[in-house]
Amino acid sequence: MGRANTLKPVYVQYIPPADTIKEGELYISLEFHTAVHKCCCGCGKEVVTPFNPAQWRLLDKGGKVSICPSIGNWSYPCQSHYFIKNNQIVWAEAYTAASIRRVQANDRRALDNYITSKNSAPQSSSGLTQRFFALLRAFAKAIEGFFKGK
Repeated sequence: MGRANTLKPVYVQYIPPADTIKEGELYISLEFHTAVHKCCCGCGKEVVTPFNPAQWRLLDKGGKVSICPSIGNWSYPCQSHYFIKNNQIVWAEAYTAASIRRVQANDRRALDNYITSKNSAPQSSSGLTQRFFALLRAFAKAIEGFFKGK
């Protein structure tokens, strides 16, 4: 498949297995604050966007979804860069290697600060459970990236 121009939002409780993710569909789990789709360039790679103040935000206006900020697939060979606005793909300019490193460093700092603030806040038992599973998912993704040579 070539470049996607749109993504159809599909609300799910659980993100489906990678081999069942369809191109052109954006799988959104509000319960787990995550969305997944195939890279819009057509390379077939799975793109995961966790929703939290340090990473991405989901906006839904009458079934038209947007994800902010842009999605930069810097670790993929395609290095595609795009926005999802009202179910439409808006392609953004390519970044240089230096720009990618700066964005990744800023993203790491923002996520570290977010995690630190969440860890210092009192947690309910359900909040601890959610945090445990979020950390477990992050660990699994890191291990997967390690074995894929990322």
